[in-house]
Amino acid sequence: MSYIEKLYQKNLKITFEEKKRNMRYKEVSFNPNYLIFKDGSVYSTYFGGRWLKPFAQKNKNKTHWTYHMRMTDNRRMLYIARLLYFHFAKHSFTTMSEMDLVSYKNGDSNDLRLKNLFLTTQAEVNKAAKRRPENRDAQAKIKDTKKNIKVIKKFLELGYSYKKIGFLYGCSEMSVYRFIKRNNIQRKMVGDKILVN
Repeated sequence: MSYIEKLYQKNLKITFEEKKRNMRYKEVSFNPNYLIFKDGSVYSTYFGGRWLKPFAQKNKNKTHWTYHMRMTDNRRMLYIARLLYFHFAKHSFTTMSEMDLVSYKNGDSNDLRLKNLFLTTQAEVNKAAKRRPENRDAQAKIKDTKKNIKVIKKFLELGYSYKKIGFLYGCSEMSVYRFIKRNNIQRKMVGDKILVN
């Protein structure tokens, strides 16, 4: 039995009130009816309240743990590692969809401790797995020009999401993220304002 499955079984034996007295938790950003704890547990206030059961999503190399959760208009399967990183790690992302891939420092996808999680890109995952990208000659979707840097900084100050910026440039959110990372563009919230430098 994995760590997250054992944790779920342990949570079933205690109340939400007991758990929240002893561990840090936050409202889930996209739905306040879910509360996420720093150990990866998620409590749902739907139907009188219950602990969410983790589900294993298996691929060729790893098992990734997920929860089935309600978004605005549907239910989605969300990786526990992404939920944990977004809500408890230090970063400048304003939505989970902006965030890059989350991977495991020790390679163990059952180890969901926050200190074992880090952000990576698909290219880095491919390199580690010795997989070739689909198009080895692919160029950056957004050129690194002074004009583009200025325009994208302005969009970020206005609170545009990576998805919206990608739509305006005709590229993916990942291309926007890579452009921002390459050009070392930083943003942070100060009060109710977004500062970009």
